Amino acid sequence: PYVQQAAMKSAAGARAFGLETQKAGLGVEASRLSALKSGLDINQAMQKPTSELRKEFLAQPSVRDFNKVNAAYNKIVTAFETIKTLPDEEKAAADMAVIFSYMKILDPGSTVREGEYATAQNTTGVPGKIINYFNNAVDGQILNETQRDAFKKVARGTAQAQFDDLATYLDFYKDIADKKGIDAARVIPQGFLEIREGGLPEVSTLGAGADASPNDGRLRDEDGGIITTPGGFQIITPQ
Repeated sequence: PYVQQAAMKSAAGARAFGLETQKAGLGVEASRLSALKSGLDINQAMQKPTSELRKEFLAQPSVRDFNKVNAAYNKIVTAFETIKTLPDEEKAAADMAVIFSYMKILDPGSTVREGEYATAQNTTGVPGKIINYFNNAVDGQILNETQRDAFKKVARGTAQAQFDDLATYLDFYKDIADKKGIDAARVIPQGFLEIREGGLPEVSTLGAGADASPNDGRLRDEDGGIITTPGGFQIITPQ
């Protein structure tokens, strides 16, 4: 499904620039059109050694930003695993880690440090409500289950959306690897290819709570977690 979504984005983008593709897929032509819009030259790239192509991919600003986003998201996954094992009086630090990492997803260039108060100056692009949640956590105030569940949903959705924006680069460099007859993982890190195939991992469920009830009519996985479809989330701030 993630591949299909990316293909649709590429095709729609091509039409917006007055370019037509023969089919909405990750074929050579769709990849070439996306590359042209982004200033990538497939003929020049074909002349470069594999190691240089990999360095070039990793040096793309959006790829570098996503590496920060992905690191922040992985910290959120770890924090939620920790929260499940802690008594309420010890959850503030884990909550702060969740909120801090979410701010990093929203603004990878944020200069705020975990444990210090956030301001509008060091968290450009982060909504004021999120800053308030973070500062409350610094003071030792914990989130409730509903707020944690909201952060869980919005963090994955936001991080996945940022990854999906890399479709043009993924298509281009994978096309180059295919043309050279080499494994795409030699050019694109395996982790990126895995996310492209299956999406970011789900954040652990929290257990009991209004949103974790197994009888509320929503589709759930075997652990009771609510199953959402890619792109089916709403980007909202926790209430």
